[in-house]
Amino acid sequence: MTRARDFQVLIATDGSTSARAAVTSVVRFPWPPRAAASIVVARQVSADVRRSILWTALDQTSEAVAKAARRTVAKRWPDVVAQVVEAAPVDAIVEQARLRQADVIALGWRGLGAWRRLLTGSVSRGVVRHAPCSGLVVRRAIRALHHVVLGC
Repeated sequence: MTRARDFQVLIATDGSTSARAAVTSVVRFPWPPRAAASIVVARQVSADVRRSILWTALDQTSEAVAKAARRTVAKRWPDVVAQVVEAAPVDAIVEQARLRQADVIALGWRGLGAWRRLLTGSVSRGVVRHAPCSGLVVRRAIRALHHVVLGC
């Protein structure tokens, strides 16, 4: 008998408040029984920064974010893997979703407002637009799930 493919959840985090809320929500969310999760932390670094002392600080920060997310998600999925990827966040997250054959990407939404979003873009918007799967965009951590809104 053929074994059913596990449901794959990709969690994207940058360590921000909304990203931590997404991590917490994924752990609490009622996924299918055979669901599995993985974590991606994307960082985009210019060549100039790689040769500076800032690189070491950025490297340590990204690793700390990945480690903290892994610690939280391991409460539900002890074998979860957290990976730091060097690329533009939207590109890195979408590519990891393709590679891992994710069924859903979970990430936070900062809600920067129209002007900041216009100037800096929106990672959550870019991911949802280009994702090969569904997206779960979280602003605040869920305590209990009462309602779900699905958009097509």
